[in-house]
Amino acid sequence: MRGWVEFYMLFLQRNGILTLVILAVLLVRLLLRRLPKKYSYLLWSVVGIRMLLKLQLPSRFGLLSLWHYMTQQISGSQLLTAPKQLTNMQKITDPQAGAQNLQPAGQLITGQTVTGATQGLSQAGSGLGSGVNQILQICMLIWIAGMIVLLLYGILSYFKCRRMTVQAVHMEGNIWECDHLTTPFVLGIVRPRIYIPFHLSAEEKPYILAHETYHIKRGDPIVRLLAFVLLTFYWINPFVWLAYFLMIRDMEMSCDEAVLLQLGTKIRKAYSNSLLTFATGRKQVTFSPLAFGESDTSGRIKNILDFKKPKVWGSFLAILAVILAAVFCLTGQKTEDDTSASQSEQQVTDSSRSAQAEAAKQETEAARQMAEQTQQDAASAEDAKQAAAQKQKETEKAAEAAAESARQEMEKQVQDMMDSILAELDGDLSKAYPWVNTAEFKEDANVLIKMAEDPTGQYAAYGFLCGEYGSYGILLNDKLNGEDNWNYFYTPWAYTGTSDSEPTMEKAADGYSGTFTFPAPASDPADSSIQVKTWKLQSYDTGTIEIEDVTKSAENELLYGNTIAALDDQTQFALVDIGLEHDVLLVTEQSYTYDTGIEAALYCQVYYSIDGSVKDLGSVESEGTAYPVSYGQECIYTAGNHSVSKYVIDEMTYQLICEQKDEVSYDADGTASYIRSYPGMDKEKSSTEKAFNEAMEAYHEAVPISFSYGASE
Repeated sequence: MRGWVEFYMLFLQRNGILTLVILAVLLVRLLLRRLPKKYSYLLWSVVGIRMLLKLQLPSRFGLLSLWHYMTQQISGSQLLTAPKQLTNMQKITDPQAGAQNLQPAGQLITGQTVTGATQGLSQAGSGLGSGVNQILQICMLIWIAGMIVLLLYGILSYFKCRRMTVQAVHMEGNIWECDHLTTPFVLGIVRPRIYIPFHLSAEEKPYILAHETYHIKRGDPIVRLLAFVLLTFYWINPFVWLAYFLMIRDMEMSCDEAVLLQLGTKIRKAYSNSLLTFATGRKQVTFSPLAFGESDTSGRIKNILDFKKPKVWGSFLAILAVILAAVFCLTGQKTEDDTSASQSEQQVTDSSRSAQAEAAKQETEAARQMAEQTQQDAASAEDAKQAAAQKQKETEKAAEAAAESARQEMEKQVQDMMDSILAELDGDLSKAYPWVNTAEFKEDANVLIKMAEDPTGQYAAYGFLCGEYGSYGILLNDKLNGEDNWNYFYTPWAYTGTSDSEPTMEKAADGYSGTFTFPAPASDPADSSIQVKTWKLQSYDTGTIEIEDVTKSAENELLYGNTIAALDDQTQFALVDIGLEHDVLLVTEQSYTYDTGIEAALYCQVYYSIDGSVKDLGSVESEGTAYPVSYGQECIYTAGNHSVSKYVIDEMTYQLICEQKDEVSYDADGTASYIRSYPGMDKEKSSTEKAFNEAMEAYHEAVPISFSYGASE
């Protein structure tokens, strides 16, 4: 029993160190609260490593050095320090004795010194009362009993989840449906499965499956099991419970953010509604180390609605914070007493001074190694930044490829559906139902609706209704010389059956073009309203019809029509989409013909529609005709031979901000200096040639803005 008690005392000491580690991680996590949760989630690995391993890398600034200092100050014990002081600090009168007794820096004191200390400690330990020992034994037994209870609870919870899924029906891959479930979850380690409730709506299913699949892909089932095992061992520490639940919270929120990056931030409202649906009036999945259910719904919804794609500098700072936290929390006390030599400097002989010089040499070497380590840490942080950026690009490409593959597969299925409906009508379009009719269609009915026809009868539009896709798919018929020419378009539309929303179709005087206006669902899945969509039609002698969606042009006409109409004959404008709610209006009075044939500009004013009013946000300017003003997915670029600037419009304040500017300058001997500044935050720092080239590459990948005349045309 004595050995167990000693082990328990060591365990309590480790808990004290672990508590400091958790508090340090909580502090860093607080600083990272506005950044993506994947960094907070990664931060908890520092706590896990500390719980698993007894790492004590030598460092003068480590957390264990702080812990050692605190315990020394609190205890005030002279048992261990007195022998060392007697060995190192005694006044040496005999040079030979001094040389024998002096302990070189970096070595442990041996011989009688340690023996004396051990004897002193043993004598002190023998003075403890038996009552204290009995209390320790009782506490140890309670600790062991708690571990057993938690292990049994985890095992029983796992089998309870397995029993709930006995009657699950296999859908595809590792996805199963079960009517006894009220919320989806992942179960299993080696071959994890995704269990979802029956009758999950078509809108909820993609988000839920993407969320649970990302859990599996990232290895979260293994992480959660390991975290539960560590919680079982350290259950007596309340800070470990806090760390466990915050880690699970960060795990779920980081997974939500990954879904937004994969499917796009436009789904955030619909995604939040799906979480709210599962949370309202539903019982959560049993607390099991092997099952992932939905939790902390309100916090997750707030995080989803507030989530924004992280900036590169934010990701870099977050990774650097995690690295520094790991260095601080996973380093231990240095074994060398750096003060011993300085305290005996005036008391030693020539022989002792020689040993002191050796200690100074070792300190210099340690400082050199620390400087090298600092440089390596900086290089590692830069490598981590580049790796994160590369991984993000790969993730975006993979998401785009998956979306394109899903689109192609859906178009194939929609085409099969349209062919099936036309086959049921024997290809006779006259059998289609009119837009306004009295028929009552069954929920799973496959129906062809005649949407509109131009007055000449040449153009006609037909919409497909089916139980699986709803109102999806449009056929445009171009009748030439009495023959039908069918043109299919894979797009959703909205069927109301009322005359006030009946589509219209008009043919232009040239006989080869026209317009088609029809109701359609809003582009945002979270918006249930119906919008009016307008297509511009262009037909050819072959019967082929091409369309151009001019719906946004109509919106821009409504927003900026008066502003554009007020421009004089020498002023040109452009409308660009940089991912905001509306397009951005750019106006210039001087343009030039760029090498691609467009009318480009080096200087332009920036306007944006705010609450129905067009505001002048400022201007942007490039340097040299080789660098026209350009735009990307989220920003406007300007550049020159020695600089690249990136402008964004703040969606909160609606201000035009120069978010980042990279510059290079050369001194008299041609040496280049690189600077990266953040004018919006009034900050700057030294940069690298690689960073400057990356910024210039981003500019060249952007699209040069093409300007055209306003009022004169």
